[in-house]
Amino acid sequence: MKLIRLSMALILLPLAACGPAGDTNSNNSDGHVFDHDAVVNNNNGNTNSNGNTEWQPPTNSRIYVNTVDELFYIDPGVSDELVLIGAFSGPCTSDSGFYDIAVSEGGAILGISAEGLYQVDADTAACTPVFQFLTGSPHFFSLSYVKGVDPAEPSVDKLIAASAEEGEWVLINYPGDIISEIFVHLGHYDFPDLGWLSSGDIISIQVDWTEYLTYATLKCPNYTDLGCESDWLAEIDPENGDARLIGPTGYQQIFGLGYWGDRVYGFTNDGDYITIDVNTGAGSLVQNFPTRSFWGAGNTTIPHIVK
Repeated sequence: MKLIRLSMALILLPLAACGPAGDTNSNNSDGHVFDHDAVVNNNNGNTNSNGNTEWQPPTNSRIYVNTVDELFYIDPGVSDELVLIGAFSGPCTSDSGFYDIAVSEGGAILGISAEGLYQVDADTAACTPVFQFLTGSPHFFSLSYVKGVDPAEPSVDKLIAASAEEGEWVLINYPGDIISEIFVHLGHYDFPDLGWLSSGDIISIQVDWTEYLTYATLKCPNYTDLGCESDWLAEIDPENGDARLIGPTGYQQIFGLGYWGDRVYGFTNDGDYITIDVNTGAGSLVQNFPTRSFWGAGNTTIPHIVK
């Protein structure tokens, strides 16, 4: 483990995701073509198109949350209530279930399973195949569209996954025919020690014309070591995955993350719906759902924010 330094009462630790290349359209199993660029760049009114020179985030935005078989949303500008959209339907229901979801700048939802990627209808939870993973592909339980990955075009969403095995930061560069070209290694949360791993999710947001923030929940290899009793919130360098620990959340297995206003929203495998302070990492319980196990969450990369 690297040296942990104490600063302003916070424990901060420097620790040691470029979009699809070539043809960005891939054929679905039903013969339809999935237009990746349209999904990522369709802004649905979320971006600053009013000509103002001052950054103006949207007045509201939704956070989407998933269990293995259902899709929900929270509309924090209206209520903290978790609202059921519906059960997933379509080809994805015969697979492993969604490990996580990612939401683009334009609000399009992409789900990841062991078998591949699926577009998810935000109104009905119906899923459509986008890309089937090749045999032998790695599994990722953490997925998000992330800004700031490519310094040449930092405002463009890139699809990023992180591994629970070594905390690897990986670009999913579909479509493709070779595993090493589809899953492109960009770095690790904690290189070279590999002492911090992905607990379950990533959330990335744009907060100004040229400013982007990316957060993730990290864990030690086990929860029994001193200082490792819960997941930690960390700020992530989107170019290489390098993590700066912010603080312990007090909760384990935070598999879903969202952002609204001035805080991170978290959703755990134990059914806890929490908010997380971005300055301290401390989590606060909003509600527990004892019969639900949350597997993922996400929201547009240009959400409502309060500075």
